[in-house]
Amino acid sequence: MARDNEKRASRGLPPVRIRIGVHSGQLIVGDIGSPDRINYTVIGDVVNTAQRLEGLGKTVDGDAESIVLVSRAVKDSVGEQFQLQRIGPMNLKGKSDAIDVYRLIEKR
Repeated sequence: MARDNEKRASRGLPPVRIRIGVHSGQLIVGDIGSPDRINYTVIGDVVNTAQRLEGLGKTVDGDAESIVLVSRAVKDSVGEQFQLQRIGPMNLKGKSDAIDVYRLIEKR
């Protein structure tokens, strides 16, 4: 991405920035809608939490080309496979309790 952003900058284009939020839990997936308009989608609190983590990336490091934030549930499930930096407990919109947030640094 860094090389692509260098090319974009040389053409006067803004950089591409990517934010990803990852959470783990139960959700509902499937076709939702009317017979005239059906969308395949996912819904549930876990999806909303992942979306809130993605948005939090702007606050944590708004200048990052890419940032991946994960919840404690994800950290606990991946074990030592990834190096994670603890951001700490964060209050996310729609959540009554703070969520412990980690930033993905690299795969080990």
